[in-house]
Amino acid sequence: MSGPQLMKLFDFDESDLQANRNGQISARQMKSLKFEDASSNAMARNVGIVLIIGSFAGIALLWNALASDGSLFGLAGCLAPILIGAFFLRIGLRKTSFTLAKAEDRANIVMESDYSPTLERDETRVILHIGEASFEIESEAAGFIFQGETYCVHYVHETDTILSIEEIGKKRE
Repeated sequence: MSGPQLMKLFDFDESDLQANRNGQISARQMKSLKFEDASSNAMARNVGIVLIIGSFAGIALLWNALASDGSLFGLAGCLAPILIGAFFLRIGLRKTSFTLAKAEDRANIVMESDYSPTLERDETRVILHIGEASFEIESEAAGFIFQGETYCVHYVHETDTILSIEEIGKKRE
């Protein structure tokens, strides 16, 4: 049985699984999701702030140039980073809701390979398909999920983050 290995690889325990079976995200899972979301939001927020502050500094410098030669062309170049910065700031300040979703069906594991010109090598991704839902998983996890067997995957609808996964004998009704 691959249950304990799946629990370790996807970082959930029996209480998390029970909460997911009952249609809830456990307190431990919610804490982890909020931490990950806060980290990505902080990055976007900081990028937005830097772009906006940099743009205002550019506008201040251009204001002096306008006084001397009257050109408005440089001012337009400062407005684009302000708009982009506002976009990042909006992303960084958003509150994400987490909705528990469930997929239950036979597992279909597919390996996709693409050449990365940046890394100058092939990049391989392992995709787990459960019914209509698809998840990118670590290759190690694929060794514990058996092709054609039926699984129940509880995941976050907004991000496709797997919260728990279990092998089941047949599809539950």
